[in-house]
Formats: sequence, structure tokens, C-alpha cells
Amino acid sequence: MISLKQNLSILLYEKEKILNSILNYQISKYNNYDLLIVENYEELHETAKYRSFDACILNLNNLSDNIKNLINKLQSKNEHVNIIAYHKPFYKKMIDNIGKVFLLE
Repeated sequence: MISLKQNLSILLYEKEKILNSILNYQISKYNNYDLLIVENYEELHETAKYRSFDACILNLNNLSDNIKNLINKLQSKNEHVNIIAYHKPFYKKMIDNIGKVFLLE
């Protein structure tokens, strides 16, 4: 695989340490990825204010009710960011029509 960009940055938000380890292991197999793992809500919001990412993997179950605001922050730093989110089914209505978000149900 040839990448035009040297390093792709990925933000991972998951509170479960086991799942963090699994995802970290899977992503670290590839050389061109910089992974930032965030395990608490406050750190996630601070990171979203100041950093741009190429992709975000988010567990929406652990977030507060202001998911739309967080996703808008992530997209404001990089309008082409890919956001992969997994959640409980009731979150689907909360994030309709906010851009390029892929939901895993």
C-alpha cells in the first residue's frame, strides 16, 4: 500500500483498557499510523480543541449528551476527518446530518 501522506493520525477514545490494547495492537501493525489513545472525557475534549486527526474511533456510550458538539470540534480541525463511532442505538438520532460519520451498530 502506498500512502501519499507519511503518517496518518488516529484518535481513539475508549474507556475499556482491553479494547484499547486490542485496537492499539491492530493499528500498530502498520507503520504509517500515529495513534493517540484517550481514556477520559475531559482529555478528549481538550485534545479535540487543539489537534487535527485523519481518523477518529469513538465509543459514544462513554460520552456525555453533547456528542454533536464534540464531532463538530473534530471536524473543525480537519473537515475531511473520518469518524468511526460505535454506540447504543439511541445515539443515532443525536448525530444525524453532521457530516462524515460512520456508525457501527
